Amino acid sequence: MKRTIPDREYSAVMALSGPKRYEYAIKKIVDHGRVWTLADASGLLMVGDDEGRRSVAVWPREEFASGFRDRDPAIEPEALSLTNWLRKTTPFLIRVGTSVAVFPTMRGNAVVVTPERFRDDLTQYRDLYY
Repeated sequence: MKRTIPDREYSAVMALSGPKRYEYAIKKIVDHGRVWTLADASGLLMVGDDEGRRSVAVWPREEFASGFRDRDPAIEPEALSLTNWLRKTTPFLIRVGTSVAVFPTMRGNAVVVTPERFRDDLTQYRDLYY
């Protein structure tokens, strides 16, 4: 996949701390109206932590999701509209008790939040600026 963001921006964002990448993700998801994830035939990509907890992984742009897929051809980037994420995916994640791993990197660090917090941060930014 050809990047649509400059290499310099991509590298700079990847070098940010988890909390800074989280802020970037919130802004870009709202700005573009899409939540990017990775999926295969069995569904959305889940990542685990050292304690065995599973979270759905999300990114603000296709380039970042693609960079995480580790060359597994069975896993493809998938865009979910922000509206569908808020109306359908968030209630489902709440119901099944699954967290959201925002902007994981190959080093394994992500900001893991509840679906409620992710929803609230997205809607707060959207309501403030749109």
